[in-house]
Amino acid sequence: PGSFAAPTVLVSSAIIVRLVDQKNLVASNGSSVELLIPKSDTATVLDAIANGAVLAVLPVDLPLGQ
Repeated sequence: PGSFAAPTVLVSSAIIVRLVDQKNLVASNGSSVELLIPKSDTATVLDAIANGAVLAVLPVDLPLGQ
């Protein structure tokens, strides 16, 4: 397994637009989602993806510990 840096928040206000159907993708690891993010966060997210970062989408409206 790879080694990764400590997690950081790239975008704090993304909206999930849709879940992408995996059977139509040729090669994929994990799940794919389409996100709507603020324009000001686009460069940060694209840089993370281009540099092989592992991204996670987490709900923000759940209380801690759940």
